[in-house]
Amino acid sequence: MRVNLEIQPGQETRGDKLTISEVLAEYLRAEKSRLAPKTHVRYTEVIALFTHSLNSYAANSLSQFERARFDKLFNAEGEQHREFSIARR
Repeated sequence: MRVNLEIQPGQETRGDKLTISEVLAEYLRAEKSRLAPKTHVRYTEVIALFTHSLNSYAANSLSQFERARFDKLFNAEGEQHREFSIARR
C-alpha cells in the first residue's frame, strides 16, 4: 500500500500535523474509484482495525516516558486531544 504523505498546496491541516486517521481516510477517498466496491469495503475494515489498535493496546509497548506522553495527549480534552500522528513533510 503506497500512501502519499505530502501536503498539497491549500490543504487544510490542524497545526503542522496530520493524524494517521486523516492520512488513511484521504487514502481511502483517493483509492475508492480505483478499487472494486468489495475491495474498498475490505480496505476500510482493515484500516479501521489498524487505527483502533494504534489508539488502544498498541500503547502498551511504549516506554514509561512515551506512555506518559501518550496518555497525557490522548486523554486531553478538546483541541489538546491527540492521537497517533505523522509530522508534516
